[in-house]
Amino acid sequence: MVLVPVGQRLVGVFQRYVSSQIGEGIIYDLRRAVFDHLQRQSLRFFTNSKTGELMARVNNDVVGAQAPSRTPSRASSRIRWR
Repeated sequence: MVLVPVGQRLVGVFQRYVSSQIGEGIIYDLRRAVFDHLQRQSLRFFTNSKTGELMARVNNDVVGAQAPSRTPSRASSRIRWR
């Protein structure tokens, strides 16, 4: 009787671990691709662009892409264990 809840918890922990590894890997790849793209831009692009705007845009785009990948796992963990 006690083994079933313990097993379920272990499976849940493993699922969250794998999900976070996959999600963080995707975000890493996205950040890397954005950085590589910025490195290929011309000097004129950087001359005409404000540094703060570029940094904010890059950060907000990546964080915006990151949010949906984290939300389902948090919601499902709340539903499952309550």
